[in-house]
Amino acid sequence: MSLTATGNFRGETWEETPYDEAEGARLTRTSMTKKFWGELEGASTGEMLMAKGQVETSAAYVGFERFTGRVHDRTGTFVLRHSARASAAGREAQIDILPDSGTGELRGIRGTGRVLDAADGSHPFVLTYDFAGPAPDGSDG
Repeated sequence: MSLTATGNFRGETWEETPYDEAEGARLTRTSMTKKFWGELEGASTGEMLMAKGQVETSAAYVGFERFTGRVHDRTGTFVLRHSARASAAGREAQIDILPDSGTGELRGIRGTGRVLDAADGSHPFVLTYDFAGPAPDGSDG
């Protein structure tokens, strides 16, 4: 049975360092931190590799982010894997939980995440998840 946790996040830090700025695309490495609140409450640290094309709307990134905190009433950590790209034709993104990365009461967590569009500049986040095998409390999830 899938569960859904909703929340918001805000970026706390963003340190972008170019490592290749040759013609065609600008490549950067970015370290960032976030704060989450709502049914997901906690903080994360992440590293992203980003590419920005010659057209301002063209970009892509891949990265990993470790979330530490609470999802509903369970605490622990897990890692999110990110992959996204954008162009004038549109955007697509994939965020999923790295298999077997959950710790504490989040051990066995698996699922996907989505950042929702918000006109007010906030960052609503939805995590759809379940648990592989028995939940940490011995139940079926």
